Amino acid sequence: MKGLFATTLIAAVSAMDDKTQQFLEWALLHGKEYSNFKDFQHRLEQFIKFDERVIAFNANSTTSTVGHNKFSDWTDEEWKAFNNYKPRERTTDVFLEAPEPVANDLPTEVNWVNAGGVNPVQDQGNCGSCWAFSAIASMEGFHFAKTKKLVKLSEQ
Repeated sequence: MKGLFATTLIAAVSAMDDKTQQFLEWALLHGKEYSNFKDFQHRLEQFIKFDERVIAFNANSTTSTVGHNKFSDWTDEEWKAFNNYKPRERTTDVFLEAPEPVANDLPTEVNWVNAGGVNPVQDQGNCGSCWAFSAIASMEGFHFAKTKKLVKLSEQ
């Protein structure tokens, strides 16, 4: 019944502006329901703001595109709260302190295994934690490049 109502509503608003119609189609696709007209209006405004960001990004990017998803009617504050965003003071970035390498001092290649900078291959099985193993291996490699000491960090 909800789908029929929404489809009828979309057909009835064909005279509405394109953004509102796009929003209604998006809301139907994502099963969005709003408690009152004020909430609907607020979410429409958020959707339009997000749509402007999508259009601007896609117009300026030559390597990728973005689009709408189920979060397109959220405010920045809601998104930050959802991701447990906690602003913190910016400290000196370790990468900014590193000396700029001179291109002619760089080797054409480095075999990090032969250099002793890579831990043995691990089998994470089927636990779905490949991201953790990849992240830890990157940290171990960075630590070795900085200190010349290979450490084994825990993926846990």
